[in-house]
Amino acid sequence: MCTLRWSRFLIPAARIYSDEFLKLDRYMNARRQVKARFGDHAEAFVTRMRKYADPDDPSMIFSDDIKNYLHLIEDKAEDISVFKTMLVKYATQNSLRFQTFSLGPVIMRVMFHIKNTDLALDIIKEEKLNNIFNESASYSLLIMLLYRQQKYSEALQIYELFTQQQIEGQRFPSPVILPLAAACYKLNSAEAYQKISEVYGSMIKSGIEPMNRLTNLLAATALQQGKPIEALELVSRPGNNFFVAVNLKLISLCEAGRVTEALQLLHQKYTNKMRKPPSIFKETLEKLNSAIEKSGDASLKELFSTLEGDVTGKLMETSLEEILLREIMPRPNDRRPGDDRTQAVGDDRRQAVGGYDRRSVRGDDRRQQYSDTRYERRQAYGSQEQSPRDNFRRGSDGNDNIY
Repeated sequence: MCTLRWSRFLIPAARIYSDEFLKLDRYMNARRQVKARFGDHAEAFVTRMRKYADPDDPSMIFSDDIKNYLHLIEDKAEDISVFKTMLVKYATQNSLRFQTFSLGPVIMRVMFHIKNTDLALDIIKEEKLNNIFNESASYSLLIMLLYRQQKYSEALQIYELFTQQQIEGQRFPSPVILPLAAACYKLNSAEAYQKISEVYGSMIKSGIEPMNRLTNLLAATALQQGKPIEALELVSRPGNNFFVAVNLKLISLCEAGRVTEALQLLHQKYTNKMRKPPSIFKETLEKLNSAIEKSGDASLKELFSTLEGDVTGKLMETSLEEILLREIMPRPNDRRPGDDRTQAVGDDRRQAVGGYDRRSVRGDDRRQQYSDTRYERRQAYGSQEQSPRDNFRRGSDGNDNIY
């Protein structure tokens, strides 16, 4: 089993997707606008909504009421205690079939704001609210919230719930699959590795080419589980030949006892005058040194000594795990005309079909072939709010316009 220092206990959980990518900044902006519009009447409105939440109260809860309430709610016991009841009453009283906005993602952004995963789990599991959580964005946001709070097992449970919903055209949305893979990596258990391996295999069978970051996360999980051969097969897939994959391949070869092949790969990468040599992580170098020492082969030591100076010159201070879990930001050009708020314009439609748009993938892993700095600057795969049909019939996800 690989015992490198990129253990889940040594590096805190990364964010995977930034607040901007998840549109949490837009939700907070909407909150400020709604509060400003209500002014001194905000508390009276919230108090009235608490009263309406009583199932015995005959008052109707209208769409505008619930939307405004979602932007005024605070982390108060009196609000939390009636939140689920209010949503159930609203869903019972109103036909959600022809709604012009997606309520589910906004509710999950509320959960981010109040940092209440228990309430979020309770709400999304409520069968009476199935029509509210009928797009992948709700599940993606909740999985991310659970991941950030290091509740990795619960994240896997929500993925199972997502698959049971069988949302049309949204089988493998990247904002769901990638945090799931990160949660499995952090769990570092046989069960978690089995789960993400099954998901990955299903994607391949469906004809979907997984993004490189997903492949590398699965390979890293395989290494942690003591399966270097499986990790090697993953990082050897066509197109996955950038510096993260090269490092994982070197570690896999060393773990598998194939030190000669590891050094041959290193020699190939550092003697090719036509291409820039890859950066090397400290853990990769340590693994190479350890494997060479363990082999006791003087010729391998001699070969490595001829490359050691060049390799040391490409040593990275950043760890492998930090790169694998690096935060994904929206692309700089994804902005609405006349608006300085970043959003993933157009990415909803590209990824709703269940795959990964290759143009989006180039914004992350494929940029590694040019430079590490570009890899740091542009990492975005797009967001997932609605299916193509939903994009046609719905005006917004509840945060695009203030009513």
